[in-house]
Amino acid sequence: MWRCLKPVAFNLNFDGTVAPVGLTGPVKHLDVIGSARVERAVDRITSDSDVMATDACIALMDADIDVYQITKLMTAGLLGKRRKFVPTRWAITAVDDTLSIQLKKEISRFSPLEEIRLFDGEIYGNRILCILVPGDWKYEMIECWGKQTLWAGDEEVIVQDREGLNKKGYSPISGAYYSARLAACEYLKRIRRCARVIIIRRISSDYWAPLGTWVIREATRKAMNAPPVVCPSLDMAVNEVSARLGSGSWFKHSTLIPELKTQRTLF
Repeated sequence: MWRCLKPVAFNLNFDGTVAPVGLTGPVKHLDVIGSARVERAVDRITSDSDVMATDACIALMDADIDVYQITKLMTAGLLGKRRKFVPTRWAITAVDDTLSIQLKKEISRFSPLEEIRLFDGEIYGNRILCILVPGDWKYEMIECWGKQTLWAGDEEVIVQDREGLNKKGYSPISGAYYSARLAACEYLKRIRRCARVIIIRRISSDYWAPLGTWVIREATRKAMNAPPVVCPSLDMAVNEVSARLGSGSWFKHSTLIPELKTQRTLF
């Protein structure tokens, strides 16, 4: 039970990283009724002030604690040695980045994928197409904002970023880059395979208000949980993506695909 100093205000704020939050107001009195259920791993790790925040996040992931709960713990300042409140938008990207970096290390030790796979999924006007190519870990994301969409005017806006095992600097795609990467890493760890990952995010006019990076994470998870299409060649995978999007304008922004077409391996 809780009482506010004044009536609750309905002020719905939209943000590209943080999920919408509404119904806010200063609380005068708060009563906690009953006991909250806390997982044993959460209780153990939040009680240990000698564990670094990075190691705490990884330990929680290994204990099957949901990424959303880990983010809440980070925001509340319950992880790490020098504990303090963390802005929500920073915590979201920090957790996505920390967990996927750890997963990349594990994935790099797995055998390469056997064939080229194409995945497709969509949530709230955010369509994710993912191409997995056999080989060592590489990751590229291409974000396409269609004409007259949320962050595009009369011209289509396309942003690209990529990495190898290491990543320098903050991505120009911002938090979406790390959320999609985490979902792809989760899939590769689940099947115990390594691959080059190419994610194309297409945003339509149906996405009329920013809902946060959880949309990209869940759209990518939805895509990776669907049965994949096996493509006999990278060219066919690229053509299939262009056909599904109704445009091939995304392809000229890729630097990883031309590299994969010309690069020769020891095999």
